[in-house]
Amino acid sequence: HSNLERVVSEYNDTSKVIQPDTLYRLFERQALETPENVAIEFKDRGITYQELRVMSNRIARYLEMNGVQTNDFVGVIVNREIETIANILAILKTGAAYIPINPDFPKERQTYILQDGECKISLTPELAKSIISTYEESKSDSKASPDQIAYAIYTSGSTGKPKGVVITHQAVTNTIIDINSKFKVNARDRFIGLSSMSFDLSIYDIFGAFSVGATLVMIEDQRDVKTIYHIVKEKGITVWNSVPMIMEMLVNYMDEEEKKPSIEAIDYDELPDLRLVLLSGDWIPVTLPERIQDHFVDSKVISLGGATEASIWSIYYPINQVKKEWASIPYGYPLANQTYYVLDYNSELCPVGVKGELYIGGKGVAEGYLNAKEKTEASFIEHPSYGRLYKTGDVGVFTQEGYIEFQGRKDHQIKIRGYRVELGEIESVILEHRKVKNVTVINRKDKRNQDVLCAYVVGNQSLDINELKTFIGSQVPIYMVPTYIVQIE
Repeated sequence: HSNLERVVSEYNDTSKVIQPDTLYRLFERQALETPENVAIEFKDRGITYQELRVMSNRIARYLEMNGVQTNDFVGVIVNREIETIANILAILKTGAAYIPINPDFPKERQTYILQDGECKISLTPELAKSIISTYEESKSDSKASPDQIAYAIYTSGSTGKPKGVVITHQAVTNTIIDINSKFKVNARDRFIGLSSMSFDLSIYDIFGAFSVGATLVMIEDQRDVKTIYHIVKEKGITVWNSVPMIMEMLVNYMDEEEKKPSIEAIDYDELPDLRLVLLSGDWIPVTLPERIQDHFVDSKVISLGGATEASIWSIYYPINQVKKEWASIPYGYPLANQTYYVLDYNSELCPVGVKGELYIGGKGVAEGYLNAKEKTEASFIEHPSYGRLYKTGDVGVFTQEGYIEFQGRKDHQIKIRGYRVELGEIESVILEHRKVKNVTVINRKDKRNQDVLCAYVVGNQSLDINELKTFIGSQVPIYMVPTYIVQIE
C-alpha cells in the first residue's frame, strides 16, 4: 500500500511556480508590449492588440456607467464576431465574470441561463458595435484580481436544467500558462478558433493566443470543412485546438482532395505550418494521430483531458507513436499544479490496474456550481489526504506503465460532438410534452461509429413525431435533439 501511495504521489508531483494572474492582465500586458501585432483575424478583418484594447475599454466604460461592479455576472451572447471577444475582455476588466450564451440555443434556455446566473446585464455584438462608436474609453485600471471569478460556463445537468461551473482567474490562468510553456507557444503562432465561445476550449484559443501576442484566426462555421482547410493552408495556422471529430473531418477531406486529379498542381508539401494539434473532449480514434501526421508532417499531436469543472484541462499525453496493442490513447499525466486520482467507493486509491472513478485535484478545481449548493456538494469533496477534489464521473485505471487510462463514464452522460450531454436532461424535456407518457433516451453508434441519440417514446395515438422533435428543439440545443425517435407500445 505504501508503495502505491509513493507511485501515485510521484505521478502527482506537478508543482511548478506559476504566478496567479487574471485573464484580462494576460491580454493587457501583451497589448502594451506588442500593440501592433494582429490579435484577431475574422473573414476580411484584422484588428491589432491596440485596437482591441481600445474597443474593450469603451465597452468597459459602458459597463461602469451601467453599474456593473466586481463580482457581478454579465451575460455575453457569443456570436462568432470580433466584438464578442471585446465584450468578454471588457467584462473581465471591470472585475465582473462572464457567462457565455450560445446564440444558437433555444430562447428558453438562453433566458434560463441569464436568470439562473443572475446576470446584471447582457451584451451582444450589435450592442458592442454601437457602444464602440459612441463611448469614450474607460480610464480606470483593471479591477480583476486572481482569486475572483472569471467565468461561469453552463453544461448539461442530469435533472433537466443546465448548471453553471464557476472558475476563478488563477485557476484558469494556471492551465493556460502551463500549456503555453510546455509547447513553447509564442507571438509567431497563429491559432484557429474553432470552438464555440460557450465551450471552454475557446478560452484557451482566446487567452492562449493573447497571453503571448499570437493571432487568433476565427472560423465562422466549424462544420464548414472546406473553409477550414483553406484557412489552415492560406493563413499559416500553427496551433489547432478542437474536439477530435473536427480534425477527423479535416483529414477525411484532405484524403479525398489529394486523390483528385488537380487542375492546378498543388504542392501539398507546402501545407505543414501546423505544429501543434491539441485534441480533447472525446475519444481520439487510435488511427487519427498518424493520419494527422501524414498531412502535417512536423505536427505534435497532444491528447488532453479533464473537465469544465477543473479549468479546461488537467491531464495530457503527447502522442509520439501509437502502439499496436493500444485499445485507446493513454489519458496521461497531470498538468502543472494539478492532480489526478483513481479512487474506489471508499475514496481510497485503487491498486494499479484496478478500475475506479477519476478525481481531479489541485489549482484548477472549480469553486462549484453557481447558486446550486446541493449539486456542488455532490460533486466536490474534501478528501482527508488529497484536499479538495472534483468527482468526474469518469472511469479509469492507473496502469503499470505509470499513467492513467480513460475507460468511459459510470453514468448516463455522453459526449455528442464534444458537448456534454446528460440523457436524463433530454428525457425530462420530452416528458414535459403533454402527449408523452414515458420515454427512455439511449445513445447508439452509427455507421461512422459516432454517437447518435435515440428516444423510445410511449405516447398517445395522436402523438406526432415531427411535432415532438420541434418541441424538443425549442427547449434544448440542436445536438441534444435525438436523431431517431421511435414510438413503442
